[in-house]
Amino acid sequence: MIPTMIPIFCAHKNRIKENGPVDGSEFLVKTVSPHLRKDLRDCDERIAKAANKLVLPTGLRLIALFCLGIGIPMVYAALLSVKHEREDLWIFLTAGVVFLAAAGAIAFWGLLRKRKMLNSRERDDLAVTAEKARRNARKDLGIPSTAETAEVLTFFYKLKHGRATPVYCDGGVFTLVEIRLWRDGQSLYAADLEQVYAFPLQSLRRITGVEKTIYIDRIPLHRHYVLEIRHQGQDYGIYFPSYHLETVKKLTGLSAGNTLHL
Repeated sequence: MIPTMIPIFCAHKNRIKENGPVDGSEFLVKTVSPHLRKDLRDCDERIAKAANKLVLPTGLRLIALFCLGIGIPMVYAALLSVKHEREDLWIFLTAGVVFLAAAGAIAFWGLLRKRKMLNSRERDDLAVTAEKARRNARKDLGIPSTAETAEVLTFFYKLKHGRATPVYCDGGVFTLVEIRLWRDGQSLYAADLEQVYAFPLQSLRRITGVEKTIYIDRIPLHRHYVLEIRHQGQDYGIYFPSYHLETVKKLTGLSAGNTLHL
């Protein structure tokens, strides 16, 4: 991490439970209209509820694991009974098969439930509604159709010895957020579906590589980059995965410079 650098699109750990603006709000130039923001968040809630239908409820998952945990040892005990010619073979075998069958039935029901949801009219209608809300938001924000699509790394952090150090939150540390990037003669613009940020071109300093393995949804990313910005005497950084380097270089006119090994 870079000393004294504020990570844009991230937030201090003290704001973990808040739903306010992330760091970099001083670069904010436009926000989506309130009714479109509501549409977007309603779609997000509906998508989250639909996603929950694709997995087994927690209670059934626990029951299935319990049945497996009991059934497998019982079948194993039955095999030992055969080896030692014990008369209680049928007890262990029957009980083990029953528990394994119960676990299998729960898993099969879960697969049928998931398939039904994936092929449902509800899913198709939700996809259409969500895409319409996103299209309306991009139009309201004035995002050009030629804007590049990229992802930025976001995280909560704490300040340690003057450095922004990512902290664990909600099952992970880093997440990826999709944004649109474009530029004109004065600024580099970055927009999600709710706001547009403008970074003066003269404030863009350099692109720094970071050699450090991080994980996003358990998938390793061995290298990422930081677009360094200096504005009104303060240093900022936009963190992005290595596979977006060429896009950022093209839009900023910068090349990747020094590399940090952390």
